[in-house]
Amino acid sequence: MSTFFGMVDVFPRREIVLSSPSRTLVGPGAVCSLSENIWRFPHIVANLCTDNTIRNRAALFRKVGLNNYPLTPSEASRASRTPNMSWRTFSKVFGGTLMAERPCCRRVEGYGNFLCTNNMAQPFAPRFPGEPGVILYFQDADTVETTNEMFHLLVSPSAARADCSLLRYSGIYTRVPLRHTALGADEWLSLSSACRNKWILRLQDGAAPHLRAIHARASLRNTLGHDPSPADVRRWMRKYKEVKTGRWLLNTAFKSGKEKLRFEVVKCVGYDVHLATIIRNEMVVDRV
Repeated sequence: MSTFFGMVDVFPRREIVLSSPSRTLVGPGAVCSLSENIWRFPHIVANLCTDNTIRNRAALFRKVGLNNYPLTPSEASRASRTPNMSWRTFSKVFGGTLMAERPCCRRVEGYGNFLCTNNMAQPFAPRFPGEPGVILYFQDADTVETTNEMFHLLVSPSAARADCSLLRYSGIYTRVPLRHTALGADEWLSLSSACRNKWILRLQDGAAPHLRAIHARASLRNTLGHDPSPADVRRWMRKYKEVKTGRWLLNTAFKSGKEKLRFEVVKCVGYDVHLATIIRNEMVVDRV
């Protein structure tokens, strides 16, 4: 029996197979198969911006064989009885950076690969245990999804996009191999203003090298009048270690398509009952 984190059998009892439609229309866009395991989802973000209801999301993913993970009756029962976990309790139990999307936890052995989303920055993330979804991220970011075959996903359960204080366990997820994972300028503009502002704020607050490189390119384009070379970017980053580009220039870079968010499609491959039990027990203690 295959196990993940040495706890439970997490692989689906029925293999989730990507079907092979040659060209299937999904709303205003299309889903195209490029090879056996590599997929292209043109305009998927624009489609979801147009209609992000549960029904349309299910139809969009079902067209390419991405169905909800079939929880067993015992898993479904456990999922329904697993309470939302506060960020404070999550950090106390698992460690990692408070309120970080990828908190890099190391406190509990075997439980370090977490992706924790909120509705404002990740409006297309899975909404309930087992549902597929779309995750946005910055270009060149070193993410837990790209460095690990599988990871635990926790999502914001609140309908209020500004409320990011709680997390709900959704299951064990993996990335679907894709090509063409960059958002075009039209897709960036199709995101809500609140979502775009959240990503610009993350960019302004971040200090990671891949974020600093975006600042450098935006500033240099404004100064030079053309795209800078990699050498230009490196020189700018060495010279202006603490300088950050203004919000207007960053917005312009994404609106023009010069800078692009990336996206990934994720699917559920299992549900860790042991982790759900940890969450339930800790929240009981937290309420005492």
